[in-house]
Amino acid sequence: MQSAGTRRTMKPRFSALLTTLVVLSASGCGGDDPTGVAATVADMLGSWTITALTFTSVPPGDSEELISQGFSGEVEFRSDLTYTLSTTDPQQVVEVDNGTFSVSGSTLTLTLPGDVTNLTIQELTSTAATLYSADDSFDFNGDDQDTPATVTVRLAKQ
Repeated sequence: MQSAGTRRTMKPRFSALLTTLVVLSASGCGGDDPTGVAATVADMLGSWTITALTFTSVPPGDSEELISQGFSGEVEFRSDLTYTLSTTDPQQVVEVDNGTFSVSGSTLTLTLPGDVTNLTIQELTSTAATLYSADDSFDFNGDDQDTPATVTVRLAKQ
């Protein structure tokens, strides 16, 4: 993906997401991970808009917030335990991923063929959610080389 004349690779490990989403795995990766809140499948059902998608390098130093750069995304979690993640980059290139999901305690697991992503549910209300992964990567300088990163995804329920 292009951003300000440099190539940006959006790899939210949440099955595409977030990025990765997310992407985009969090639980059990170390003592510095934020704690999560318990959730159920029913809590996640519905359509959500990605309102923030932030990658932070490990160790911290670089940070990129993609929504403010023109990226957008939506995810729909359905009662048959499938989801669709649609993301659009600043050049209006749309990517759509379809997979399955599950919720166990504070972990949201997104599965695509050959890719499983675990996200910690940090915050959850009837209208908003914050997801986090400590085990992601991102190309911070446009050199097509990903750097280890964390990712935080904020969602608003539609």
